[in-house]
Amino acid sequence: MPMVKDISTIKVSILIAKMQVRFQYRVSYRKALIAKQMAMEQLYENVNASYNEHRDG
Repeated sequence: MPMVKDISTIKVSILIAKMQVRFQYRVSYRKALIAKQMAMEQLYENVNASYNEHRDG
């Protein structure tokens, strides 16, 4: 999700609105929240792993 990468504090309601405009389909709040959480994990998982490697090394 490029929107989450650009603005990590974006609200789920904003994501829902943007997806509705782009895909003409309204997703549930739960699905949008899960998608945001997954995107955040993908973005910051590598950062945390890299930080831990350098800190321990």
